[in-house]
Amino acid sequence: MARYHSRQGVVYLSPNVSTAASAIAAMASFTVDQSVDIVEVTSFGDLTKTYVVGLPDGRGEITGYFDDSGNVDTIFNSLQTTGGVNMYLYPSTAIPNRYWYGNVFLSPRVEANIKDAVKVSMQYVARTGLGRL
Repeated sequence: MARYHSRQGVVYLSPNVSTAASAIAAMASFTVDQSVDIVEVTSFGDLTKTYVVGLPDGRGEITGYFDDSGNVDTIFNSLQTTGGVNMYLYPSTAIPNRYWYGNVFLSPRVEANIKDAVKVSMQYVARTGLGRL
């Protein structure tokens, strides 16, 4: 198992479910949260606490910089669709067969500050769960 630097990561998004996804320029980080619900079900007579596992989540955040020479419109056009967008998150292009994917809803945000570059961030929630290759 090899280790990789994130500098070669890439984010692909589509403006809707029927359009091919393309790389989004100037993205700098992403997170993937697939935590599961863990519910305590300890009852009388148990010798230790007992738990059951529920469903996994599929959410995270993508952050970067506003770059209008790229396809930043894809991010904001996603707000016009009720079916979500297709997303692919590659931790490194050095391993193109390892990535997360899914149909997601985006909540984009722009932050402009006189002392900083214009930033773009997006919270995403999986519409039907996240897969991983």
